[in-house]
Amino acid sequence: MGYKMFKSILFTLCLMVLPISVIAGGLGTYSQGWRMGQLTKFSVKGIMFKSGEGQMLLGSESSPLVITSTDSEGNTTRKVINPWYFSVSNKKIQVMINDNLGEYVVLKYHQSRVKSPKVNTPYEIVGLYPINESINKVCVASSITEGSKSEGKRVGRIVKASNKGHIGKSWEIIIQQGNSGNQFKNMSISNDQVLFDCAVSYLKAGQKVKITYNESHFNTNVLGRSTNYDVVRIEPVKGLN
Repeated sequence: MGYKMFKSILFTLCLMVLPISVIAGGLGTYSQGWRMGQLTKFSVKGIMFKSGEGQMLLGSESSPLVITSTDSEGNTTRKVINPWYFSVSNKKIQVMINDNLGEYVVLKYHQSRVKSPKVNTPYEIVGLYPINESINKVCVASSITEGSKSEGKRVGRIVKASNKGHIGKSWEIIIQQGNSGNQFKNMSISNDQVLFDCAVSYLKAGQKVKITYNESHFNTNVLGRSTNYDVVRIEPVKGLN
């Protein structure tokens, strides 16, 4: 099958899935996951409805990052990569976040399909946890797709892990490459709960890992992963983290 034919089939499938996706995606949770980083801001605001709104700088010693791009027609868009903005309705969690401002923590969240008018973001925090002690295990994908475009390794901290999607769910992670800074890389885990749980464990530990991946020829698929980078192995980095 040629690449042009593949794109045509993919486009047709998207048109078929879109109406179902819109109907199914009207309510409920789009994704749920974890993020690790430093709590840098939190406030409770509102006139009629009070909401807790906060910010987290992802990973270790990162800083604000906004990517600006301009299309062929001169339209400019801004995408905020860092910090991550979130909302908190639960008053006990609001107190916990206030008590941990400036600290490195793990936040568990639900992302709604449609943002509530009572809050500023679709990300609702449902739990806050301290960074765990380091772990030492090697995790390997149960199956590896053949015919990849390239293979490689990256070292850094897993700062986000989520399970998301309207109909078909996919497992997605973000890696902060190196010891610190704003080099973030999105990767996917293809239909492997055990490997995803391993990624979450390393996220909660806040420690550096070595990730082996395969890069596929095609960017995404209709109901699956969001990137063309498939994680196939996660292992601890020897030495200081």
